[in-house]
Amino acid sequence: MLELTSEAPVIEMEPVFSIDGRVFEMPKRVTVNTALIYMRMARKQGPEAAISWAVERVLGEEPYIALMECESLTKDQLAQVMEIVRTKLMGAVEAPN
Repeated sequence: MLELTSEAPVIEMEPVFSIDGRVFEMPKRVTVNTALIYMRMARKQGPEAAISWAVERVLGEEPYIALMECESLTKDQLAQVMEIVRTKLMGAVEAPN
């Protein structure tokens, strides 16, 4: 039998972007359950809704709001952040080699 625990793991963080010298971080590893929610949301609501939700969930409220309020944020910069999050999500459910 597989035994699970409901305790949250210790989360290691890494820098993802900075605004005016202030560094914002995200988890080095995304939890598997977050990746599963993302995949289900992508199937049921579409990939755009899923990645929008995932960026806020993975970054957290403060970094997400900082992006929203950054007047100089470009489409390409946002796409880079979204791709970083998407890559982390897919890495959480990839089978080990």
